[in-house]
Amino acid sequence: MKRMPGAIIVLISLILLSWINYTLIRNLETKITENIDYSLNAIMSDDYENANDYLQDAQTIFQNSEGYLGAVVRHAELDSAFLSFARLSALLQVQDKDSYIEECEVLKKMIEHISDMESLSIRNVL
Repeated sequence: MKRMPGAIIVLISLILLSWINYTLIRNLETKITENIDYSLNAIMSDDYENANDYLQDAQTIFQNSEGYLGAVVRHAELDSAFLSFARLSALLQVQDKDSYIEECEVLKKMIEHISDMESLSIRNVL
């Protein structure tokens, strides 16, 4: 019975830390996907320069969060996203609009998946 208050404190701490982690990652997801969406809008108008600017902004946000994400997310997930950013840059250089649009959607799903993996849910706990 003496261990019960300590166990409750640990449980509350874990839930609080999980919520903070989820909130930080969800905010990163929102910022990154917003920039990808802006890039997609620019590419639809054949504005490759602005599309590149927004893509670079998204990549910078992702790279700046790499230290934190590397501590809480599987590295394979991060590596896949970095490769997708590299593919997108290459597609912009050759102005392959259709492939760029498809790869943007893939990257958005990757970023969303990273965020979903970090959410506190029964599915993720089990």
